[in-house]
Amino acid sequence: MALSGAEISYISGQKNNWRRWMWNQVKERLPKNKTAKDCLVLYLAGRENADLEEAKRRGFLPANMIAVEADKDVARSLRQQGVTTIAGNVVDVLNCWPLEHKVDVVILDLCAGLGLDMIRRVQAGLMQPCFVGAIVSINLQRGRDDVKAFKSQIGSWLSVIAPSLSGALRNNGP
Repeated sequence: MALSGAEISYISGQKNNWRRWMWNQVKERLPKNKTAKDCLVLYLAGRENADLEEAKRRGFLPANMIAVEADKDVARSLRQQGVTTIAGNVVDVLNCWPLEHKVDVVILDLCAGLGLDMIRRVQAGLMQPCFVGAIVSINLQRGRDDVKAFKSQIGSWLSVIAPSLSGALRNNGP
Protein backbone atom coordinates (compact mmCIF):
# COMPACT_ATOMS: atom_id res chain seq x y z
CA MET A 1 0.00 0.00 0.00
CA ALA A 2 1.32 3.44 -0.89
CA LEU A 3 1.63 5.83 2.00
CA SER A 4 0.14 9.26 1.90
CA GLY A 5 -0.12 12.25 4.17
CA ALA A 6 -3.63 11.02 4.91
CA GLU A 7 -2.27 7.89 6.60
CA ILE A 8 0.73 8.98 8.66
CA SER A 9 1.66 12.05 10.67
CA TYR A 10 4.03 14.65 9.32
CA ILE A 11 4.14 16.67 12.52
CA SER A 12 7.57 15.95 14.00
CA GLY A 13 10.60 17.97 15.02
CA GLN A 14 12.66 17.17 11.92
CA LYS A 15 9.74 17.63 9.54
CA ASN A 16 8.70 20.89 11.21
CA ASN A 17 12.27 22.22 10.91
CA TRP A 18 12.31 21.32 7.24
CA ARG A 19 8.84 22.89 6.70
CA ARG A 20 9.91 26.17 8.35
CA TRP A 21 13.15 26.24 6.32
CA MET A 22 11.26 25.56 3.09
CA TRP A 23 8.65 28.32 3.64
CA ASN A 24 11.44 30.75 4.56
CA GLN A 25 13.15 29.88 1.27
CA VAL A 26 9.92 30.38 -0.67
CA LYS A 27 9.27 33.79 0.88
CA GLU A 28 12.88 34.87 0.35
CA ARG A 29 12.67 34.03 -3.36
CA LEU A 30 9.50 35.93 -4.18
CA PRO A 31 10.00 38.32 -7.09
CA LYS A 32 10.36 41.97 -6.09
CA ASN A 33 6.99 42.77 -7.66
CA LYS A 34 5.17 40.11 -5.56
CA THR A 35 4.29 39.87 -1.91
CA ALA A 36 3.27 36.72 -0.10
CA LYS A 37 -0.32 37.96 0.14
CA ASP A 38 -0.50 38.27 -3.68
CA CYS A 39 0.73 34.75 -4.48
CA LEU A 40 -1.41 31.86 -5.66
CA VAL A 41 -0.08 28.72 -3.96
CA LEU A 42 -0.75 25.10 -4.96
CA TYR A 43 0.30 22.63 -2.26
CA LEU A 44 -0.19 19.14 -0.87
CA ALA A 45 -2.10 19.40 2.39
CA GLY A 46 -2.38 15.99 4.03
CA ARG A 47 -4.78 15.52 6.91
CA GLU A 48 -2.81 17.81 9.22
CA ASN A 49 -2.51 20.65 6.69
CA ALA A 50 0.64 21.82 8.49
CA ASP A 51 1.94 23.85 5.55
CA LEU A 52 -1.01 26.22 5.77
CA GLU A 53 0.04 27.50 9.21
CA GLU A 54 3.67 27.97 8.14
CA ALA A 55 2.56 29.82 5.01
CA LYS A 56 0.22 32.07 7.01
CA ARG A 57 3.08 32.95 9.39
CA ARG A 58 4.95 34.31 6.37
CA GLY A 59 2.06 36.38 5.04
CA PHE A 60 0.52 34.00 2.50
CA LEU A 61 -3.27 34.26 2.52
CA PRO A 62 -5.39 31.13 3.01
CA ALA A 63 -7.76 32.48 0.35
CA ASN A 64 -4.90 32.23 -2.19
CA MET A 65 -3.82 28.73 -1.20
CA ILE A 66 -5.21 25.69 -2.97
CA ALA A 67 -4.69 22.34 -1.29
CA VAL A 68 -4.47 19.15 -3.32
CA GLU A 69 -5.34 15.90 -1.57
CA ALA A 70 -5.63 12.43 -3.09
CA ASP A 71 -7.59 10.95 -0.19
CA LYS A 72 -11.26 11.87 -0.73
CA ASP A 73 -12.14 11.69 2.96
CA VAL A 74 -9.28 14.01 3.88
CA ALA A 75 -10.23 16.37 1.03
CA ARG A 76 -13.80 16.46 2.33
CA SER A 77 -12.56 17.20 5.86
CA LEU A 78 -10.32 20.02 4.61
CA ARG A 79 -13.23 21.55 2.71
CA GLN A 80 -15.38 21.36 5.85
CA GLN A 81 -12.64 23.37 7.59
CA GLY A 82 -12.91 26.03 4.89
CA VAL A 83 -9.75 25.05 2.99
CA THR A 84 -9.99 25.36 -0.79
CA THR A 85 -9.19 21.80 -1.84
CA ILE A 86 -8.90 19.83 -5.06
CA ALA A 87 -9.49 16.11 -4.54
CA GLY A 88 -7.08 14.31 -6.84
CA ASN A 89 -3.55 13.30 -7.66
CA VAL A 90 -1.26 16.33 -7.63
CA VAL A 91 0.59 15.26 -10.79
CA ASP A 92 -2.73 15.02 -12.63
CA VAL A 93 -3.66 18.46 -11.27
CA LEU A 94 -0.38 19.93 -12.56
CA ASN A 95 -0.96 18.44 -15.99
CA CYS A 96 -4.50 19.76 -16.36
CA TRP A 97 -4.19 23.09 -14.55
CA PRO A 98 -5.97 25.89 -16.49
CA LEU A 99 -3.30 27.67 -18.51
CA GLU A 100 -4.85 31.09 -17.88
CA HIS A 101 -4.50 30.75 -14.08
CA LYS A 102 -0.90 31.63 -13.17
CA VAL A 103 0.48 29.82 -10.12
CA ASP A 104 3.23 31.54 -8.15
CA VAL A 105 4.25 28.78 -5.72
CA VAL A 106 4.04 24.98 -5.99
CA ILE A 107 4.80 22.84 -2.93
CA LEU A 108 5.15 19.14 -3.71
CA ASP A 109 5.88 17.36 -0.45
CA LEU A 110 5.48 13.89 -1.92
CA CYS A 111 5.17 10.60 -0.04
CA ALA A 112 7.00 8.90 -2.86
CA GLY A 113 10.37 8.46 -4.44
CA LEU A 114 11.35 9.96 -7.74
CA GLY A 115 10.82 7.27 -10.37
CA LEU A 116 11.09 7.80 -14.10
CA ASP A 117 7.33 8.11 -14.58
CA MET A 118 7.09 10.65 -11.77
CA ILE A 119 9.98 12.68 -13.23
CA ARG A 120 8.32 12.83 -16.64
CA ARG A 121 4.85 13.69 -15.36
CA VAL A 122 5.99 16.37 -12.90
CA GLN A 123 8.27 17.89 -15.53
CA ALA A 124 5.48 17.95 -18.13
CA GLY A 125 3.11 19.61 -15.69
CA LEU A 126 5.57 22.23 -14.47
CA MET A 127 6.51 23.19 -18.04
CA GLN A 128 2.97 24.48 -18.64
CA PRO A 129 2.87 28.28 -19.21
CA CYS A 130 0.87 28.77 -15.99
CA PHE A 131 3.88 27.60 -13.94
CA VAL A 132 6.58 29.65 -15.69
CA GLY A 133 8.45 31.62 -13.06
CA ALA A 134 6.79 29.74 -10.19
CA ILE A 135 8.76 28.91 -7.09
CA VAL A 136 8.71 25.12 -6.85
CA SER A 137 9.63 23.00 -3.85
CA ILE A 138 9.78 19.24 -4.30
CA ASN A 139 10.38 17.01 -1.29
CA LEU A 140 10.67 13.25 -1.78
CA GLN A 141 10.71 10.39 0.63
CA ARG A 142 14.00 8.56 0.41
CA GLY A 143 13.85 4.80 0.03
CA ARG A 144 10.80 4.79 -2.20
CA ASP A 145 12.50 5.42 -5.48
CA ASP A 146 13.94 3.18 -8.14
CA VAL A 147 17.61 3.97 -7.55
CA LYS A 148 18.70 2.95 -11.08
CA ALA A 149 16.03 5.07 -12.74
CA PHE A 150 16.75 7.91 -10.37
CA LYS A 151 20.50 7.96 -11.07
CA SER A 152 20.10 7.64 -14.83
CA GLN A 153 17.30 10.19 -15.19
CA ILE A 154 17.93 12.83 -12.55
CA GLY A 155 20.88 14.26 -14.46
CA SER A 156 18.88 14.81 -17.63
CA TRP A 157 15.90 16.13 -15.66
CA LEU A 158 18.04 18.62 -13.76
CA SER A 159 19.69 19.75 -16.98
CA VAL A 160 16.25 20.82 -18.19
CA ILE A 161 15.10 22.53 -15.01
CA ALA A 162 18.41 23.64 -13.44
CA PRO A 163 18.82 26.74 -15.62
CA SER A 164 15.61 28.07 -14.08
CA LEU A 165 16.59 27.16 -10.52
CA SER A 166 17.49 30.27 -8.61
CA GLY A 167 17.27 28.77 -5.17
CA ALA A 168 18.94 26.46 -2.78
CA LEU A 169 19.04 22.74 -3.20
CA ARG A 170 19.05 20.85 0.07
CA ASN A 171 19.75 17.18 0.67
CA ASN A 172 18.99 15.91 4.17
CA GLY A 173 20.42 12.46 3.80
CA PRO A 174 23.26 10.28 2.56
